[in-house]
Amino acid sequence: MITPLPTLDTLAAAPEQARGLDRETLFLCFLRAQSLATICAMAMMTAAPGGGEEDRVMTVTETARLLGVAESTLTHDTKGRYKPLAVHQGRRLGFSARKVQEFIRRKTGT
Repeated sequence: MITPLPTLDTLAAAPEQARGLDRETLFLCFLRAQSLATICAMAMMTAAPGGGEEDRVMTVTETARLLGVAESTLTHDTKGRYKPLAVHQGRRLGFSARKVQEFIRRKTGT
């Protein structure tokens, strides 16, 4: 019998319930929470203070963390896979928050 996953709201309200879950269920809940955290972080980074559609330039560190890659991978592949995301400001390398968000959506299919 398949047991339904508890909701994140349920676990947040009663964290002790997590102790009774098997490793696979805990892992699935963890993945769901991580996905939600990434979605919320991306929404916060690209949302303009007044609610408009303003873009911002993200650092290499921020972008690497969101994409789940090493900073060196990101900086060395700005002429290839990550080129559409890159924003060059003189010698400084940054990444468009809006384009990174779109890249993640395409990659994850969400």
